[in-house]
Amino acid sequence: MNVRTRRIRSGSFGMLSNQRNDYKESIVIVNRTYIPSSCDANEEISKSFNLSYSIYNLHFLSSDRKPIIFVHGGPGIPSNYLRPLANTFKDRAVILYDQIGCGQSSEPSDINAYSIEFATDDLEKLVLHLGLKKFHLVGHSFGGLIAFEYVKRLMGNHVATTEKDQKCLSLTLSSTPFSIQGAEEESNSTLKKLEDKLLPCEAISVFHKNFVCRTEKIPAALQESYSKRGNVWHGTTILQDYVVDIPFNAEKAMPPVLAVRGEFDFVSSSFAIDDWMEMFESNTTSFQAKTFLGCSHYCMLEDTEKYSKTISDFVSGIESKLCGR
Repeated sequence: MNVRTRRIRSGSFGMLSNQRNDYKESIVIVNRTYIPSSCDANEEISKSFNLSYSIYNLHFLSSDRKPIIFVHGGPGIPSNYLRPLANTFKDRAVILYDQIGCGQSSEPSDINAYSIEFATDDLEKLVLHLGLKKFHLVGHSFGGLIAFEYVKRLMGNHVATTEKDQKCLSLTLSSTPFSIQGAEEESNSTLKKLEDKLLPCEAISVFHKNFVCRTEKIPAALQESYSKRGNVWHGTTILQDYVVDIPFNAEKAMPPVLAVRGEFDFVSSSFAIDDWMEMFESNTTSFQAKTFLGCSHYCMLEDTEKYSKTISDFVSGIESKLCGR
């Protein structure tokens, strides 16, 4: 296999200071009830954990331009790599958070304290805690599955609140695999071809530089995420049983969906765009797709300006239609 080694320059990685009055860092308490993995009996325990979040452009939270919640990938790779986006959205609030198990949030030592359902519960709790009525969701990689599962709850009015006027205005799936197992098999096949020609450590390095992040150097924001990654809930093996489905008899319609990926993304177009398109279009959901040329899995770091403009244009266009502009 011929592997292209062209490099692109990373975008701006400046971060807003937490001393500014338009920035806020805080935590929300989330609860999980589970059976400890070390317990032979089926006795559940309940524990509380800290979910860390940050809000950029805080003064826009109550404006007509609705906030965007970004859901990071992994599992276990915290939101640090998404922070550069905060400097590019000038007209609306941006909300980031670290999922339980990584970054600034609590990291339970028991694997049974983790699941996609628990992670969806946490996103729901964050939205309720912030009192958001209308918002946009952007999920990167694994984070797209959490965002998708939460939107499904909203569609069926299955959120844990008596208030039913919450509305996700749009859903962006960024390099989100429709099939985790399928995407992993493709990645392993690509890596195996490299290992047939290179030493294992060299093969991994080449794979990362070509299909994960194609910048000349690993961006500082991504390095920071890697340094704070989780040690308990991580990797895709624990997600193999997850299957994407959509409730066709839901009480509410699915919001407009945008699927994006990088040209060289290890999550192929088949899994990151085509399969999602087939499912959503069969449900008459408005669907758009975009591939970022020259980029791979971390498009938001490889071409920050184009990535943020694509998201901004998408959400602004939806808001304009809703307002009749």
